[in-house]
Amino acid sequence: MPLFEQASTRSKAGHLNTAIAELSRTEAPEVLAPVLQALLAREESRRVVDKQDVPVSVAATRALLSLPHPHPLEVTPEHLEALREHDRVVPRFSSKVMGSVPPLFT
Repeated sequence: MPLFEQASTRSKAGHLNTAIAELSRTEAPEVLAPVLQALLAREESRRVVDKQDVPVSVAATRALLSLPHPHPLEVTPEHLEALREHDRVVPRFSSKVMGSVPPLFT
């Protein structure tokens, strides 16, 4: 079964995004980078999102950027722009994720 048929739900996309993040910390960059590039080449990676509205392509872009040189240089301008746009629209620590947090100083 193709990867994106398996990751058709938000829950499965969340598992995929978690796996991408974990692999970026544990897998050899020279092994992981081509896999992430192949994932980013798939149009489906932009449409499949997890429960926090993070597309698989954004998780893969973040992972590539976290790898040592020269792998971050392989990120296309389009994927960088999509990451910037996503982070602008859906901040990583938004009230949606954090809940209502009272101000520290009044």
